[in-house]
Amino acid sequence: MKHLNGFDYVTFLKRHLMVGQIDPWRRTEDGKPFYCLLVPVDTAIAECSGWSNQEIHRTEFLNYLKLNDVLSVRNIDEFMKVKETIKNYRETEETPLKLKRKPISEERRKKLQEQAKKMNELKQSSKKASIS
Repeated sequence: MKHLNGFDYVTFLKRHLMVGQIDPWRRTEDGKPFYCLLVPVDTAIAECSGWSNQEIHRTEFLNYLKLNDVLSVRNIDEFMKVKETIKNYRETEETPLKLKRKPISEERRKKLQEQAKKMNELKQSSKKASIS
């Protein structure tokens, strides 16, 4: 995690619930969750400036968030668009494996069925009723 002016603002914002996960089931390539700024940028800058007594410029702060993998969006529509792109990105990365059945001939299938019937009969015959 990178620091700005010697302070870890991302952890501060997480503790004050100003940064949160977009989707708890999706993760980056490194296995880290996707985080997003949940409040307006100006509010976050004001809180961080008040906490650290440092002057923070908007572009500097946005670059800092980007370096720490925290997304910042302007409105809910942009947020939903980012969430969909992340969802689509992860789905193309991890396609579920489709199990393929090994093709077997009809002759082999019948042979296996007969073996299964014999095994079931042996099980049933070994279970004799006993009087105790």
